[in-house]
Amino acid sequence: MNTSHPRYFQRLQTFGAVLFVAGLTTHASRYPSVFAAGLLLTLVLLIRLFIEISIDEEEPEQTLERKMKQLSFLNQFSMLIAMFGVVGFMREQ
Repeated sequence: MNTSHPRYFQRLQTFGAVLFVAGLTTHASRYPSVFAAGLLLTLVLLIRLFIEISIDEEEPEQTLERKMKQLSFLNQFSMLIAMFGVVGFMREQ
């Protein structure tokens, strides 16, 4: 990875989030709703990581705007998945 890239820290943050959520998901296998939410969230974070990696330093404005909208949508979708996992966990308790 190029550490001088403007989105280097976002890439690193997303990679850390993938590892964190995947680790939590493996420990939550007793709760089906939390496990399903964790798997979906890991998948969404991997897609986000691939989009982050595909952003070039000299990306055209149109392409960069489209990718930023995709990232925004993935952020909103991941919040929905996380809320589904929390509500499912509360119902199973």
